[in-house]
Amino acid sequence: MEFLKRLRKKEYAIKIKDFDSSFGDIIANLFVKIKKMLHTPKGLSLFFNICTYLVLNLIAYGRYEYNTDVMMQALLSNVTDTAPTSHVAFSNMFLMRIIKGLIKFAPSVAWYTWFVVLLAFISICVLNYLILCDNYGRIKQITTVVFNIFVGYECYMYPSYMKSAIICAFAMIAAAIHIYRKNKDILYYLIPSICLFIAGLLSIKGMLIGLICGLIISAVQLFINREYDRRLIAPSIAIVASFLVVLVFYAADRYVYTKDGDDGELILEYRGDIEKLTVFGYPKYSERFDEELGINANQYNYMYSGDEYLVKNRSKESLSFLKVLADEKISFSGEHLLEFFRTVPIRTIKVGYLYLLIIAIYTFNIGKDKKKKEIIITLSIIYILISYGVLYFNYAWDNRVAQMIAFLPVIFWILSNSDDGIEISAKEYVIYLMVLGVVLYNNFSNHIVTTKPNRTIGEWIEATVREDKTEVLNINAMLKNYSIYTPYDEKITVDDRIITMNGNCCIFPQYNLVQYFDCVPGTVLYLGDGELNLDNYKIIE
Repeated sequence: MEFLKRLRKKEYAIKIKDFDSSFGDIIANLFVKIKKMLHTPKGLSLFFNICTYLVLNLIAYGRYEYNTDVMMQALLSNVTDTAPTSHVAFSNMFLMRIIKGLIKFAPSVAWYTWFVVLLAFISICVLNYLILCDNYGRIKQITTVVFNIFVGYECYMYPSYMKSAIICAFAMIAAAIHIYRKNKDILYYLIPSICLFIAGLLSIKGMLIGLICGLIISAVQLFINREYDRRLIAPSIAIVASFLVVLVFYAADRYVYTKDGDDGELILEYRGDIEKLTVFGYPKYSERFDEELGINANQYNYMYSGDEYLVKNRSKESLSFLKVLADEKISFSGEHLLEFFRTVPIRTIKVGYLYLLIIAIYTFNIGKDKKKKEIIITLSIIYILISYGVLYFNYAWDNRVAQMIAFLPVIFWILSNSDDGIEISAKEYVIYLMVLGVVLYNNFSNHIVTTKPNRTIGEWIEATVREDKTEVLNINAMLKNYSIYTPYDEKITVDDRIITMNGNCCIFPQYNLVQYFDCVPGTVLYLGDGELNLDNYKIIE
């Protein structure tokens, strides 16, 4: 009782938060705050990106386009039953150790996928903000939504470590230049520097590509606006510092592989060649390949379509043809230049980024500064032609990554320089969005994946593989059928009835015991000179 009396006294009264407000008032205040946030560039950037991600994943399923992503997630998930490994070749092992640890902590989550998608998500948010930061009228909002859908479709429906590294590096360079132009404190460069470093760990090649694209666009922009002075030292130091730290981790990554003996040396020798062929594409077939490498047209078509090829053993000599193919280039001549203009522009008509470029140029033309518009549009076209030219003569142009390299930087540049020359009503705003939605759906509908297997990977194998037969499986093709958010089952290849095609898997020792090798008694033998398919395989007893 004495305690209660003392508690009632003013000097011992306990002040607590006023909870008089009803739950409805709290919700109402929250909506007011959200509404205010949606009237800012940061809020709109995040809102557009969240909506794009949710809608795309509601109407379709994401898929990995490149076998490099499939192999890395498979190795991290212990598909081969040799123990999960961070030695995945195409990304820095120190970053992959973190992801491997997360998979061990929560194996039901596809951590590799979430990391790749999250990095792209953050980068797209940054690009959205940089487009909207100076003015964000309704026309600008519409074009930003369209930009978000096109880029989000590429990064969310067909994610890749290479795409995420490129777009992240490009976005961070653009962010660093924005900080410079706004004369912000030097500490603001810390976030772009960290993100640039992460992009470099994910893919040093992707980071370099994004870095070069960002520096070209930023340098031209600063030169046109005459905005260069001594303050450029700060972003330059931030960018160089990030790059140097990435190089240190890259050197450490190589050093660890050299400590792995012959297995590590094999990965170091051919990971760049496999990455080039898998992500950027194979060269056009030549009769010289048959004469010098022993690869006929049928074998090459099979290799080209699925990154699958047959080798006698895991050695540098057996895989030496990869380096020849990766180093193949088109010689520069008038004939080949003419062939470039006959081929690339026509094929580009089917590229979604082209329509985004047209929308961006249309929006840009609303502005008033005619001279500036002509300069930017002309330089943008020159950039696209040069980018495609470099990629074309290196047999690297007909793929989604090349499209991102050629179009994304100039589309962003054009949109970030656009202004709202006209105002539209709310009804017109909705109509614009609906029409653009129909156009976008017609452009993407043929490529959207709307189904996924109902069975797990293990259940599919159990139902498909007969008890009395050994099956030769394209393990990468099988795994690619599943949603990117579906973690791979462990120990898939431990089944004695399964033999995997080697192909790109050949550089990884984890696959060694379950791979097909040429003419090895007790496994399989390729019969005939026709296409390499399952009908041409026979078990050798």
